[in-house]
Amino acid sequence: MLLILYLSIGSVIMFSDIGDAIDISFSGENGGDSVGLESSFEMNKESSVTEEATLDAPSVILEDAHRISVLGDASAAHSYWSSSGHNCIATITASQASGGLTDCAYLTANGIYATHHTGLSGALVGTGMAMNNQGIAARIEITVTDGSLNSYLGSYAGSVNVAGLFSASGGSIQVYGSTGDGKEYGLAASKISPVNGAPASYDGPIFAHNRLGHLGPCNHGNQ
Repeated sequence: MLLILYLSIGSVIMFSDIGDAIDISFSGENGGDSVGLESSFEMNKESSVTEEATLDAPSVILEDAHRISVLGDASAAHSYWSSSGHNCIATITASQASGGLTDCAYLTANGIYATHHTGLSGALVGTGMAMNNQGIAARIEITVTDGSLNSYLGSYAGSVNVAGLFSASGGSIQVYGSTGDGKEYGLAASKISPVNGAPASYDGPIFAHNRLGHLGPCNHGNQ
């Protein structure tokens, strides 16, 4: 696996390379306010990762962008957190697959803005995103077998929601969504199967939310 890493002015920078697995963490703090990220990648040598993170230490603002090119098997998880109590995680899984993803995040001490854009095809491909704030949570997961998946998901500060669009086609499509506030929970799961010999397919919106949110200034690393 090829890793290209750019990190700019931070309080903590740690990364390790053990075989084909790499873990990265990057964080900053000022006056009790803090932000940070953790990224974990496990891929074969034909895949590649580019991660770029920039910290404005006085303002405690962290911008992150990463791009992954997949050829073969891969899994990745990206976690973001802020001292406001927000944390967000975005994931992909792939088996005998090709394609990639582009993620970006804008973190402040008051919250998180993050987007997760996945384009994969193969024997098994999946993507997911979740936001949590002090027990209030929203989560979406999508898995496709023997097919393709293109999705754009976002989680926004000042709210707890995950929303976006996805299109998929293949042997089967599994969609899972959940929300919770520590007392009450909502859960939805759906499986789309082939009909009359035609592949399973979907093209449209998807969302899980507890509170209405808004899109933040996340222009870092767009495709």
